[in-house]
Amino acid sequence: RVSLVAAGNKVVFAVGFKVQNKNSARVDVYDLNTKSWTTTELSVPRHDITTAVLGDRVFFIGGTYFQGTKRLLSKTVDIYSLYTNTWSTSSLPNEIEFFAVSATESKLYLAGGTYNYDSGPTENGVMIYDATTGQWQSGGQMVKGKYAHGSAYLNGKLYWIGGFDKPVFGTGYEPSCLIEVRAIGSQNSEFINLSSESIHPKAIPFNGKLIFFRKDFINETITDIYSPATNVWTTCAVDAGAAVKLRSLSHTFISGNKLFLVTTGDLNSELPLEIWRFEF
Repeated sequence: RVSLVAAGNKVVFAVGFKVQNKNSARVDVYDLNTKSWTTTELSVPRHDITTAVLGDRVFFIGGTYFQGTKRLLSKTVDIYSLYTNTWSTSSLPNEIEFFAVSATESKLYLAGGTYNYDSGPTENGVMIYDATTGQWQSGGQMVKGKYAHGSAYLNGKLYWIGGFDKPVFGTGYEPSCLIEVRAIGSQNSEFINLSSESIHPKAIPFNGKLIFFRKDFINETITDIYSPATNVWTTCAVDAGAAVKLRSLSHTFISGNKLFLVTTGDLNSELPLEIWRFEF
């Protein structure tokens, strides 16, 4: 339930839950240079928040919260400036969850998702947040709706990765290995494939390549590495001792020239929150 993002020399954690069905607004900020913590708060307590970074600003997008035992979706977008330690807010055009977000130089691209993961439908719409105007606008559509997918941006192209294309409790749903690739400003897509199906894949640009940390349907964690320049794929096996913990892989981030993995369990998990450094 923890949401986090790294920007510059800081790692920002939104706690999400205090106890079962009790949301928290707490945000912890860790300074990698001074090795010190500070604390601030979201405008609205919630969990399962999607995070993104534009320049010095961290975006905490959407999420869910409880009223009693009822689970509701939030449209709130909290925006935190790392340099001034100040907050501002925006709002999503629609209530939605399990979408994927990629950040370019000045825009956020929010793609897919669902309004109800029990029964769907899955969405194929793309929404764009323009940091220069502070406004959301339509960005067209993906070829096929999906949710619980990943996304990434590299060299002028968006990558929408894996996930489900039908409701989990519907009929005929399957995780996907398909990656839709679209150049910024285009409405035409091309397609490539992960080595197998994946739900909640994590994708991160690193040294001109895309690294995909993916969990297949039986929760095995595998790493695919793709070079767009050469169109070559490689696959890395995960160390057996780490594989069980990486099944709860929650986030990835880069600081300097190091790539970090964060593992968190769900509310019933005995696995602790840990941060791993990934070396090639």
